[in-house]
Amino acid sequence: MDLVTEQKLERRQRMLEATRALVATRGYDEITVKDLAEACRVSVPTIYNTFGGKDELIGEAVRANFVEVLRRAEAEVTEKGWQRLLGIVEQCGTEMVRLPEYHRSLIGFFAATMAGHGLPESLARLLADEIEAALVEMRSARQLADWVDISVLAEQISGICVMAAVEWAMGFRDADGLLSVMVFGTSMLVLGAARGKAKEALMARITEVQPGAKAAPAESPAPAPEAVP
Repeated sequence: MDLVTEQKLERRQRMLEATRALVATRGYDEITVKDLAEACRVSVPTIYNTFGGKDELIGEAVRANFVEVLRRAEAEVTEKGWQRLLGIVEQCGTEMVRLPEYHRSLIGFFAATMAGHGLPESLARLLADEIEAALVEMRSARQLADWVDISVLAEQISGICVMAAVEWAMGFRDADGLLSVMVFGTSMLVLGAARGKAKEALMARITEVQPGAKAAPAESPAPAPEAVP
């Protein structure tokens, strides 16, 4: 790699990191292209020439970060089969609660750009691919029945994780609730096709996490003040 190319890659990485930090502290709506340029220490034209604009830069920053989360999950989760499957799901949930403001800001970003470039679908697909690899391991270890369509199952699990993340970001669940729902939903979906000891282990995890999977109760309305005689 020549020096010029290396410098461009280093600048690109620096811009992505600065963008994520800005989203975490300011949120999506409050950020302008000028703000991004100042945070990234580049000119506004550089952002347009390199990424195409505000949404494209933030989108790439989010996508690159999610890829890194999945890579860490792949490296840190050393178990195989069903344990690897739940480990990946839990790792993704743990990463969200580790940086709560950043990830809550991303929900707003998704809502604002969902009709644009399909970033939420892209991230869900990345997660589904990682889940599918774990399901393939389960089938190879005879932990999963042959009749189930692994790609469909992976997409459904990914969808559950995305919905749990949205509920958490909107305040319907706390951090423990997010992880519980992700593990509960994943285990319940896989249970119907699981075999042998994997089925028993998944049932045990469901029993363990289901109390935490309940949605937080809605706050009771404040009582009306008594009339003064």
